[in-house]
Amino acid sequence: MAKTLEITGNEQKAWKILGELAGYYSDNGGEPDGNAWLPSQPINEDEATDILEADLGQMVNVWYANDEAMLRELRFAPLAYGEKLEEETIDQMKSDADAEFIGWTHYGAYGASDSLWIFVRHAEL
Repeated sequence: MAKTLEITGNEQKAWKILGELAGYYSDNGGEPDGNAWLPSQPINEDEATDILEADLGQMVNVWYANDEAMLRELRFAPLAYGEKLEEETIDQMKSDADAEFIGWTHYGAYGASDSLWIFVRHAEL
């Protein structure tokens, strides 16, 4: 678990304030999947001061997971050795994440080594 900055207000204003740190909210130049703006790397409270003062974000406790850890977190059966994530499973994981967590974000390619899930549990705010 780590504490980081979730963007909750106008994203365009937040990116301008964050400068280079705004890149932590981008997935290969595009938007990440998910229902929350959580960075791929933690942003500490000192780095978040201007965003917090502008009321564009909040500090939250987040959890990081790869696909296998997220399957366990969402109570899916583990993948068998060599088995690949299927599109149907990925879609179900996204739907379950919407229901299970206050917020979540996904970076990278599902089923690949760069797949990164970041989520906020209900009891972790």
